[in-house]
Amino acid sequence: NKIATRAGISIGSLYQYFSSKEEIFEALVKKYFEDQDSFILKEMQVLIGLKLSMRKTVEALLSGFYEFTEGQPRVTHILKFSHFNKKSTRYIQKLDRIYEKKFYETLTQHPGFQNVTMLKFKLFLECFRGANILVLDTSLSQRERDQAKEEVLKMTLNFLK
Repeated sequence: NKIATRAGISIGSLYQYFSSKEEIFEALVKKYFEDQDSFILKEMQVLIGLKLSMRKTVEALLSGFYEFTEGQPRVTHILKFSHFNKKSTRYIQKLDRIYEKKFYETLTQHPGFQNVTMLKFKLFLECFRGANILVLDTSLSQRERDQAKEEVLKMTLNFLK
């Protein structure tokens, strides 16, 4: 009922489009991944054209990723806790693999990233994911979150060497 109320529609109308709460969740997650993918790929195309150093590129990517994440705190919060449901976890992992491949292909077009292996790239992504959690952690002060961002940048650059 809360979903229908927030959307400003009746519960009956909601279930004309979705047959279950899981289907609503999957649609929400898919939309988030599509938006995230689009955002990152556009960002990468711009950065590739600018021919920045690897450090500047990673800084810009992380900054853009934080901005994207901070703009969608509710969805990111839901994703953070979705691992408690096995079906949700499998669905997210499936989408993750699809978008991971596209992001890797785009990233390796940048001269500084051409020799990055898939393993290093996966470590790079884990830094990104960890950064998401830190950015949204309201128990941390802004100073602590900024420090965490700097540490994520250092770790990311180390993984990509």
